[in-house]
Amino acid sequence: MAWPAALSVGLASAGPAWAQVTWDGSCGDTNWHTCCNQGGGIFENNWDFGPGPSCPRPLPGPNDDVDLGGATVQVVAAAIVNVFNLSSTGIFRKLSGSPFTVGGNADLAEFTLDGGTFTVNGLLTIGGPFTWGERFGSTIVCHPDSEVTGSSTFGGGGRGLNGCTLTFRGPIDWASRGFSLTNGATLETEGAVTIRVPNDGTLITSSGLTNRWISSGPVTRRDAAGRFIVQAEFENHGGLTVQSGTFRLDGGGESTASFNVADVATLDFATLTANRTFTLQEGTSLSGAGLYQKSGLGRLVIAQGVTVSPERFELTGSAGTPVQVDGRLDIQQFEWDRGTLTGFGLTRVTGSLNMSSTGAREVDAHDLEILGSTTWSAGVISLSGDGTFINRGTLDYSGTRRQLTLSDTAQFNNASGGVLHLDASLQVTGAGGEFANSGSIDIQNLATIDVSVAVELGGTVDVAAGRLVLTGGGSADANFSIAADQDVTVPSGRLVVNEPAKFAGPGFLVIEATGVADVGGNVVADNVELAGSPASISTAGELKVQTLLRWLAGQVNGAGRMVVSGDAELSGADDKSLAVRRMDTEGAVFWNDGDLGLSEGCLWTHTGTLDIRTPVARSMSGTPVTFFDNRGTVRKSTNVLTTVSGRFGFLNSAGSVDVEQGVLRISSLGLSRARWNVTGGVLEFGPVADVSYTLQSGTSFSGNGTVRVLGSILQVAGNVAVPNPFEFLSGRIVGLGELSLANLRWTGGVMRDRGDTIVTGLAIIDGAGSKTLDNRVFSNRGRVNWNQGALVGGSAAEFFNHPGATFDVGSGSANLTFSLDPNNPTATVFNDGTLVKQIGDTTSVTFDVNVENRGTVRCMSGTLVFSQQFAMITGLLSVAPGGLVRFTNPLTVANGRIEGSRVKMARLKLSGGTVAPGLSPGVLTLEGDYEQESGGTLEIELAGRQQGTEYDHLIVTGAAMLDGTLDIRLIDGFEPQVGDTFQIMTFASNVGEFAEVITPCGFDFIVHYNPDDVTLEVTGLGLFPPGDFDGDCDVDLDDYRRWAPCMAGPNVTEPPQGCDPEDFAGADLDGDRDVDLADFDSLATVFTGP
Repeated sequence: MAWPAALSVGLASAGPAWAQVTWDGSCGDTNWHTCCNQGGGIFENNWDFGPGPSCPRPLPGPNDDVDLGGATVQVVAAAIVNVFNLSSTGIFRKLSGSPFTVGGNADLAEFTLDGGTFTVNGLLTIGGPFTWGERFGSTIVCHPDSEVTGSSTFGGGGRGLNGCTLTFRGPIDWASRGFSLTNGATLETEGAVTIRVPNDGTLITSSGLTNRWISSGPVTRRDAAGRFIVQAEFENHGGLTVQSGTFRLDGGGESTASFNVADVATLDFATLTANRTFTLQEGTSLSGAGLYQKSGLGRLVIAQGVTVSPERFELTGSAGTPVQVDGRLDIQQFEWDRGTLTGFGLTRVTGSLNMSSTGAREVDAHDLEILGSTTWSAGVISLSGDGTFINRGTLDYSGTRRQLTLSDTAQFNNASGGVLHLDASLQVTGAGGEFANSGSIDIQNLATIDVSVAVELGGTVDVAAGRLVLTGGGSADANFSIAADQDVTVPSGRLVVNEPAKFAGPGFLVIEATGVADVGGNVVADNVELAGSPASISTAGELKVQTLLRWLAGQVNGAGRMVVSGDAELSGADDKSLAVRRMDTEGAVFWNDGDLGLSEGCLWTHTGTLDIRTPVARSMSGTPVTFFDNRGTVRKSTNVLTTVSGRFGFLNSAGSVDVEQGVLRISSLGLSRARWNVTGGVLEFGPVADVSYTLQSGTSFSGNGTVRVLGSILQVAGNVAVPNPFEFLSGRIVGLGELSLANLRWTGGVMRDRGDTIVTGLAIIDGAGSKTLDNRVFSNRGRVNWNQGALVGGSAAEFFNHPGATFDVGSGSANLTFSLDPNNPTATVFNDGTLVKQIGDTTSVTFDVNVENRGTVRCMSGTLVFSQQFAMITGLLSVAPGGLVRFTNPLTVANGRIEGSRVKMARLKLSGGTVAPGLSPGVLTLEGDYEQESGGTLEIELAGRQQGTEYDHLIVTGAAMLDGTLDIRLIDGFEPQVGDTFQIMTFASNVGEFAEVITPCGFDFIVHYNPDDVTLEVTGLGLFPPGDFDGDCDVDLDDYRRWAPCMAGPNVTEPPQGCDPEDFAGADLDGDRDVDLADFDSLATVFTGP
């Protein structure tokens, strides 16, 4: 074509003037830069002006508006193209790697970009089809409002969009990898996008402003197994379907449309950098059987009000990879390798959760709920903020020991219906949070579950093989099952155990170190171990231990009750403290070691067997208003000291206290209504002076061991018998009851109050200290040996020596005194038995108390002194040779008998009774005056003619006043002769005579009253009473047999046949010369019997 000369010149000069340039195809090809020779030396190109001599120039330039018309035009030369406007209704292909710049607008129909940079400073409009990227490095730089209205194909090498927004309104077939968005570029697709990149492909972003892919139409990834990576922000508004391979979103973005991932495909919300976020907004759905994945450090956000339900979801990447669920995320299959779930919404796993990688997982201020099955075999979990991990399905934990970390107000909750299988050791730790259960926990494989945060345990907990260690306290109302040799341990913190909690099985609930179990309501445990100080069990309700309480140390306290219906072992040297309001032990309690302390109003009621078998001395002590109440058996079985001390009550209400060996010392307050079986060892009440132990009715003692009172107060409120050896060393025995003792040793102390101390066997009173009987009755029904120390009789004290009893007084080395309390001088000794002083030739026993005698008083050695009133009501006062009985006050004998050798008194007044000198026969010296009244009798025994050795002699050192009866008796077969004399009494002076003299049968005596003596003289022999036929001084059946044959009747004066004539004379008792009924009446009158 020939170009106008003027136009040709203008273009050649490339001046600033604008020109319209069109394509004419003069060279007959499609090449933008073709230069051809048409012959005749004329050069041509494909434009509507000639090239001139420098072919192929001139070409369209930056001021040219280029119209390609409907032609097919290709830019293939490695030359820079710069035009002002560009339009084409045909086919335009940029195939070179050199830049192509349109300074204005570009309006293209079918367009292929395969190499270099295509820059449109104005609007770029591509009608399509548009083929992009047959080779690498194809980049478009365009105006933000540029668009492709027809179909597009992305193939070949790399593509790029730089700093502009390009909208694809038609479909895109994306078949090759490599695409870059830079400097704030936006790829906007409104049509369907089909991605068929055969291998890995990347939508690359480089440095600069935010780059985006805004998809308003459907996007499909298919036909490839590799990864398709979008590093730009991706906005899904038309739907994304991943049919194969992996579709990875690295740059964040948002979605308001659906995602669908096929079962062989993966959609990865990677958001690789921490400042990137991908948000699922309202309208988003996640469907398909494929995998939805979150990796990278950026954030996947499920917006508030949005619920998405992927069938499979994987959270992976590095630690801290976040998924922020402000709405709801429902997952059927959740693979959680690592990363964080956060947000104020809910993640729910309806199928399975798998945690088998070693990564770190976190739930931060979010709720994760598991409805299906969970496998946790590796890695750790952290819950923070107010995050919750809620298991309503089955969680299987296995592998090696790992951590579950909770902080703030986070909670791990094995909810109702949930099952937690723990087959490996787990440490639940943190600076806050709570571990909760209302479902079922199963611990197997010797796993140790150490929970150092607060717990809230309901449901069931089965410790089949392992340990559950609760170091953070909390609460529990679960049903625990603990296998043999396994345990649930509280080493620290406060665990509140509420009804209906139960700890069943042969394993133990262990409270140790500083742990506290705080029991509310009624709680049952088979086995409990309290093993630390200050570890404690605090009961506001009732804790019932059914099999074994193993108590090594610590305290049981609270306002409630602890019931041990099984056994209890109290072991270890540490103290054990009871401060609970009620403690009941119903089985066997083995006190093996350690001290026991009761306080805070504790009442320990024991109905089982308490076996005290400590190897060293131990104590049970208490504070005021606390009590140990034995209603079972307390057994002391080791040979050491056990002390019950303090101002609390040791009660033996209805059981038995058995002391087999050692010493059981009761130094506390208390009372008894039951049995004390002291078979060996010592039961001691003491030595605290101001505590009182009370023996009430129903109390009994048995065994051969010793019962001892040492320093304390023994209150006898009922009738109590002690057959054991009983030692009263010091202290006080008080009360209104009756204390019966079979074997008493009294070395000190006071017996007080109007009760009765009864000795039924042997009592030994010794020890240098004084013994006081004050306002109390001491009754000796056995034998009392008073060997040492003084006795003091206080106000209204009464010492009864009962009939058959012996009160043996005296010492071989010391004088003894039974004295009156000078402030209350009213004590009395009542002797109805035998009071005897047997030893101590040079010692004396002084009764400086009032004495009433109805029994026997014998002084066989030394001196027996009665310095107060002595009333001889009846009985015997006997003084052996070498003995002396001295009365400080005049003695009046109303009845009874005084015999022996020496009595010293101011005056003996015999108003009744008998004085018998010597001991058959002997000499009695009365050092004082002797007054015998009409009721008195002086008994003189004659066995020979030697004074003092063969007949009695009464020596009165003072005056004698005689009256009453003189009874003369022959002994040892002695028969005095007429004329024999016997000086039976000597005195300083005499007044009166005996009113009656009783002589021996067959003998007649005369009494000579001389100035200083009384002498008997025999004046007759053979004088027998009427009716005494055999001369034995009585009238009995023998005499009747002699009288009977002589009875012949009235007026018969001759003896009948069979009657001796001498007997006939003696049978006539009335002297009328016959023997008849009148004589029988006389015989009956004088009949005496043998």
